[in-house]
Amino acid sequence: MISVVVITRNEAVNVKRTLESLVDSRISEVIVSDSNSTDNTGEVVRLYALSDKRVSFFSYDNSPFTAARGRNEGVARIKNMSSYILFLDGDMELLPGFLNNAISELENNKDIAAVAGQMHNYFYDDSGYLANKELDVYDLTKNIPGGAFLIRKNLFLNVGGFNSDLVVNEESELFFRLSRKGFLFKRIFTPMINHHTEVPTSGMRLKDRLKDRKITALSKNFIVSLSSPAYFFEFLMKNRYTFLYSLGIIVSMVFVSAGIMNIGVYLLFLIFLFVSFMVKSFRISFNYLVYGFGFLLGLVFDVIDRTKRVILK
Repeated sequence: MISVVVITRNEAVNVKRTLESLVDSRISEVIVSDSNSTDNTGEVVRLYALSDKRVSFFSYDNSPFTAARGRNEGVARIKNMSSYILFLDGDMELLPGFLNNAISELENNKDIAAVAGQMHNYFYDDSGYLANKELDVYDLTKNIPGGAFLIRKNLFLNVGGFNSDLVVNEESELFFRLSRKGFLFKRIFTPMINHHTEVPTSGMRLKDRLKDRKITALSKNFIVSLSSPAYFFEFLMKNRYTFLYSLGIIVSMVFVSAGIMNIGVYLLFLIFLFVSFMVKSFRISFNYLVYGFGFLLGLVFDVIDRTKRVILK
């Protein structure tokens, strides 16, 4: 049997679609774990639950409001004797056929802890109209985990679940800990989800990223990585372009503070061209630049926060 944990935060527009997609008879319960939504997400879920007794809803109103914490809170409320947990976000739609292939992978290979499939993105503008779509988002050769996957419940519980403090890359950190115990993550070609989200440049998307500290959140992963040399190296490699920009920004600031601004600006420009060449996209390179600034700013926030905690003690 499968327990489904759906995390939500202001997903009133999308969550009914998510629930309607969970028709597989092997799904024994659906737990909607809400991070203090300010829209009517709760009302939508509770109304749907009247006709589907598998569905339950709960919301918490104290920080941290992270996806990692939302998933952990959902797992803590699992009641049925399920073998697997399916994690979804409240803007995702499960596609037919994925569970069959995912369970087959898990049953045929005991070293695999979790399986994910392919994802299709559907982008909407601020008015709610479909603006663009992107099919087969994942490069399967990279085998990178995301927010949706089917995992063995016993293994998830055995490693203590997600790190609730992480805002981004919480999946990679979870699967790193599983890999240290000899278990693997696998992404298969089978379509898994349709992801309904805002266009990257929409006002709502930018507002959410600023509010949820996603632009500065990589600093928390960096602090966690310092306790494990193996994870630090993996974390560094997966975020190498962000760290390259961060290093460039620091060196540039040194030049600027020394009154040699033109060299600092030129250095950042060279890094921008290099990263653009490597990722074959100016837009993605600019995103890395933004997250490089965010990473450094996040470190400042974290140092201030830790200093306050020490003083208050």
